[in-house]
Amino acid sequence: MSENWIMTIIALVLNLITFFIVVYQTKLTRESVSIAKESIDRDRKVRQLEMLPRANFIIHVSLRVNQWLDEVKQTKEEINLALKDENAMALKEIAKRVVHTPKGLVDRFFYEKSPDWLAEIYMSAARYYYSCIGPLFELWDDETNKANFFMCKSLIDRCDETEKNLLELKSYLKNLIPDSYIEAPASLPDRSYLSD
Repeated sequence: MSENWIMTIIALVLNLITFFIVVYQTKLTRESVSIAKESIDRDRKVRQLEMLPRANFIIHVSLRVNQWLDEVKQTKEEINLALKDENAMALKEIAKRVVHTPKGLVDRFFYEKSPDWLAEIYMSAARYYYSCIGPLFELWDDETNKANFFMCKSLIDRCDETEKNLLELKSYLKNLIPDSYIEAPASLPDRSYLSD
């Protein structure tokens, strides 16, 4: 046998060993990912169970964030349509829906009784919502009785930014409460199930 043959056989054996090591590492990586996924799922379930006593607070905040998100999306669509059609009366109607003060956007009871992190999400969502809906009055000038079409673009941009931020805040509330808890039959109030 020549030296080239010996070198080729040694290289082939080394390549086979390397191949089997890579296959084994891939198997270990898959197992690690599976274990990590199980651990994450378990942690999520523990977090869900810990949050059950506060589920009503989470549900309330989720509903408010969804309501504000829907209103921002609808307002953006209406401004876009009014701008496209150059419909001054549509802008006047949108301007009438302005929220003149942030007072009352956040329910004090839910804000004060919620866990700190949830109260901050609630307040942040209200701030984003108000910063978007508050300036709607600028779409219509009452003194000149004319639409301010030049304001549409900046308000649409503000709606886009608010929508993005509300979606992010909403994502923090996702999967905190098990679906089976939320979808439990509610035909009777809770106290109907309690013993005397």
